[in-house]
Amino acid sequence: MARPTKDPVEYLQVKYMMHLIACKEHLPLSGYALERFFEPENVKPRQYAELTYDSGKWRRFLHQGVSPGTKSFSRIQEKAGYALKYLSSPIWDALETKLKDAAAFDALYRRLDKDTQNEVNNFIAMAHRVDDRADRKNFPLQRLIRKGDEHAMAALFGLFRQFNHHVFIHDIVETALYNVIFNFICRFCPFTFYSELYHFLFQNFFHTESKRLRASPWPESPEVIQYMIWIETKNMMLAEDIGLIDNLTSHEEFYFWKNRANKHLVIREMAGIYEEPNFSGLSPTSSKGLRWIVKKINKQRPSENQLSIASLMHSYNW
Repeated sequence: MARPTKDPVEYLQVKYMMHLIACKEHLPLSGYALERFFEPENVKPRQYAELTYDSGKWRRFLHQGVSPGTKSFSRIQEKAGYALKYLSSPIWDALETKLKDAAAFDALYRRLDKDTQNEVNNFIAMAHRVDDRADRKNFPLQRLIRKGDEHAMAALFGLFRQFNHHVFIHDIVETALYNVIFNFICRFCPFTFYSELYHFLFQNFFHTESKRLRASPWPESPEVIQYMIWIETKNMMLAEDIGLIDNLTSHEEFYFWKNRANKHLVIREMAGIYEEPNFSGLSPTSSKGLRWIVKKINKQRPSENQLSIASLMHSYNW
C-alpha cells in the first residue's frame, strides 16, 4: 500500500522550524550551518582538499521541508527544544489544505483555548443574524483580533474557510483576517520566512476563486507584501522604543488599539517623540491620536504602572 500523501502544510512546518532555529541561534541560513550546529560529526573533510562536506539532509529539511529522522529530531530536542512547541501550534491544523467538513472544523476549534473557543461559538451563533454583526467593541471577531495569538489566528483561519461559500459572512471574516494577518506574520515568523508563509497562504487560500461582495484585498506582488510586513514591524519596534509596548502591554494590545485609533496620526506622533525629545505637536485626546491610545492602554495596566505622555517622552529626553 502506498504511503499516505503528506499535506503541504507539513513541509511548511519543518521549513518554518529550520528558519526559526537559524534565527534564534544566529546561524547562517544554510543546511551546512544547521548540520554543523546539530550534528557536527557528519561534517567531514574531503580527501586531498581543504574543503568539507556534509550529509545534505539538513538542506532537505530547510529547503524541502523533509521531516527530520529520529537522530536529527533528538538533536533538535536537545539543542533547540523551544522550536518544537511551534510544531504543535493549532495554526498548522487551520492551514491544512485538505477540505474540511463540519466535524473537522469542530475538532480544530476544540484544540483552541477556552476563551478562543467561546469567541468562535459566539460568532457562529450570531453569524446568520445580520442585525448582530455590527462592528462593535464586544463583537467576537474584534476580540479575536485583540487576542491576536496563534489560537486566535487559527480560529480566524478556520472561520474564513468554514464560511467560504457564504458570501456575506465570508466577507466579514476576511476583513477581520486581513486587518491582522500582516501584523501576525511579523510577530510569528522569523523575518527570513515572511514571504514563504504569505505565498503559501495566498496560493492555497486567498487566491482561490470564490464569490465575493467586492474585489479581493490580498496583494500578490512580493514587493507590496514585503512593504506591508516591513511597515508593521517598523511600527511595533517604534512602539517598543518609546515605551508603549513593554512587559505589561503586549504587541497584540497595542496593535488592537492602534487600528481603532487614527493610526496614521498615532504613527506620526510616535515618530515625533522618537525623533524630537521635546516634541510638542501632540493632538488632543478627541483626535484619537497618541493621547487617546495611551488612555485606552492604561485601562489594562495596574494603577502604579500607568503610562503618560511625559514618561514616553522621557525615554528619549537625554
